[in-house]
Amino acid sequence: MREVFNDYIPDVWIHTDHYKKGQAGEQAGYAVSLQAETTTGVILTKDFMYDSAAFKMPEDLGERCAQAMLDEIFTGGVVDSTNQSLLLLLAGVSSGDNISQVKLGRVTQ
Repeated sequence: MREVFNDYIPDVWIHTDHYKKGQAGEQAGYAVSLQAETTTGVILTKDFMYDSAAFKMPEDLGERCAQAMLDEIFTGGVVDSTNQSLLLLLAGVSSGDNISQVKLGRVTQ
């Protein structure tokens, strides 16, 4: 994952957190959650969970998640694709004379 980001920015921080077997429950697996903050304070996120059909090694999961984060940044929106539907729903149900304005990148299904 770090190798993907080092091509674009050198100061990448990676924090790991893990649970022991009794704390994690019966389901084995792992996940990656990435967060990027722009110089203007916009926070973009991307999450991936392990799926044995899609990822053979943990490194594959990290690389795919890093590529997806770069895709989020490339679209240029202020709201990442994971949270677009929630933001649009909240903008649609706002009441009164409140006008909602948002900058989205590529709109996802």
